[in-house]
Amino acid sequence: LGQMLAFFNFSRGAEMEADRLGVQYLYAAGYDPTAMATMFEKLASKNRKKPGTISKMFSTHPQSVDRRDASIALVSRFPEREEYVIS
Repeated sequence: LGQMLAFFNFSRGAEMEADRLGVQYLYAAGYDPTAMATMFEKLASKNRKKPGTISKMFSTHPQSVDRRDASIALVSRFPEREEYVIS
């Protein structure tokens, strides 16, 4: 049980790192990095049921709301651009 929980924590950490890199890549490529937060808001709205403590412990991914908040915090550190790539 302990090994499973450690693996899930590792998996969630890898997802958070992927989210951080995704936001950085969006910004570096000239796209609006706040789009990542918008995507997480859409995911959260699709999953309206609030997970309990047990399901949070065994989740392989961080909660969408937490991921959105982390991406917004990261974007706030970037300098503002006058325009972004739209495709």
